[in-house]
Amino acid sequence: MERRTSMIYQSNYNHKMVNILHFVLVFYAIQVALAIVCPPDFCDGVECRTDLKCAEKQVKRKAFCACCDICYTILDEGENCSYRYLGLSVPPPARECGKGLRCVNNVCIPESTDVI
Repeated sequence: MERRTSMIYQSNYNHKMVNILHFVLVFYAIQVALAIVCPPDFCDGVECRTDLKCAEKQVKRKAFCACCDICYTILDEGENCSYRYLGLSVPPPARECGKGLRCVNNVCIPESTDVI
């Protein structure tokens, strides 16, 4: 009986250690992602397209680190506005909800809409 109790205790201990390790790894990954910054000379070696033409419902905006322009898609009400990059919002999305709209629960809705 004593050995069985010891095995149960060891199993619970291992499970707790795995949970703690998982938390630490996730926390570290988030910190690394948030620490991404653009050094002052980052854009020096970047060649940007000079012939960029955006389609209808798109606008030119600066890309990550503001080196080059990219075309952002302007979303209408009800369109999906979610974006994920390894579960994070880095790099910034190349689409956004249109004027008077905001992204709530991955859908563009009017800014005036109350959200519970």
